[in-house]
Amino acid sequence: MKPAVAIVGGGAAGLFAAVTAARAGAKVTVLEKADRVGRKLLATGNGRCNLTNLRASAADYHTDCPAAVKAVLEQLPPAQAVARFEQMGLLCREEEEGRVYPYSAQAAAVLDRLRFACAHLGVETESGFLVQSMEKSKGGFLLTDETGRRVRAGRVLLAAGGAAAPQLGGSSDGCRLLERFGHTVAPLTPALTPVKTDPARVKPLKGVRVRAAVTLLVDGKPGPRELGEVQFTEQGLSGIAVMQLSGRIGADTKGKHAFALSLDLMPDFTREEVRRLLTGRLSYAGEEPVSDFMIGLLPKRVGQMAAKEAGACLSQPAGSLPGGVWDKLARTLKDWRFEAKGTLSWPQAQVMAGGARLCEFDPYTLQSNRVVGLYAAGEVLNVDGPCGGYNLQWAWASGFAAGRGAATEGNRT
Repeated sequence: MKPAVAIVGGGAAGLFAAVTAARAGAKVTVLEKADRVGRKLLATGNGRCNLTNLRASAADYHTDCPAAVKAVLEQLPPAQAVARFEQMGLLCREEEEGRVYPYSAQAAAVLDRLRFACAHLGVETESGFLVQSMEKSKGGFLLTDETGRRVRAGRVLLAAGGAAAPQLGGSSDGCRLLERFGHTVAPLTPALTPVKTDPARVKPLKGVRVRAAVTLLVDGKPGPRELGEVQFTEQGLSGIAVMQLSGRIGADTKGKHAFALSLDLMPDFTREEVRRLLTGRLSYAGEEPVSDFMIGLLPKRVGQMAAKEAGACLSQPAGSLPGGVWDKLARTLKDWRFEAKGTLSWPQAQVMAGGARLCEFDPYTLQSNRVVGLYAAGEVLNVDGPCGGYNLQWAWASGFAAGRGAATEGNRT
């Protein structure tokens, strides 16, 4: 008799787990609280879906159990994840820094191929099914939704996602269900999210994007550094380089540390080289007002704000500035500091940090060490990675491990 597996959550991890379990011979039902599956998946990669990263390894993830992340990723490395999608009919291509996208550049194509595979394998989907209670008995599990609908299954795989992007269905429901079954949940905080700073300093630059090296300062001391795009917003700083560093700030919920972001706007040059670049322009642009002087080096508004930070008057000719201002301006361009006043909240977060502790699950099947027949995958577990396809790679790999585990483990329920 085929094992009956109920998968709670029709997102990336849940759908990949459904395909895997069904291929292994299980009778699979996906329980999705929304009216359709995969809403968050459609929004990934600005609608292009950066579906994995060929450089992903266990060292790239934040978790309570790196060894378990390694064991999961080894079951479905990035290249194998790509191969499985291509077997489903999704042509992929590698772009910069190991990022992999569908060749059509459409997230909808990824979701459709998963849906088609589920349909082909006989996976059933119950939409609008928000699990309100889950009971364990000798015969398996009984899941009930808010309308009283019931589903019975020998095994349950929780892939209900995380609290990021609640406007797309994100919630902590899966973590709460796991807590009821005795699992420990690490504090949930927004990750890969913009950072709040003094609005007065960034609002004039709203919408401007620059390439910069960004260093996170923790209590005044340099910490991790990222190179990439920075975007100025009405409330603070965004862009990949900033969001990669936001997790440390968001995790400090008790305010134990003081954080700041240092922007190096010209990372290809030393401070002295920047100063020489600036003063060297005086021979042909010395009569230009400071407001126009750095056009060609930096976006106009960025150059203007940096000059003001260095104490220059924008209307005066650049050639009339005293030597000390050039020193300050070079220092500003190489180390422009913004006090971090926290991060934006769940609607702006790309992923959730925290979740059910991975150490409480079998590293090869992702079966609960607390409850036989209960499995978990995806963002509901305490694993999160950087931008660039890493979090979807975790969804595929953990969905694969848990789906295969739920379908093939001996029926010990």
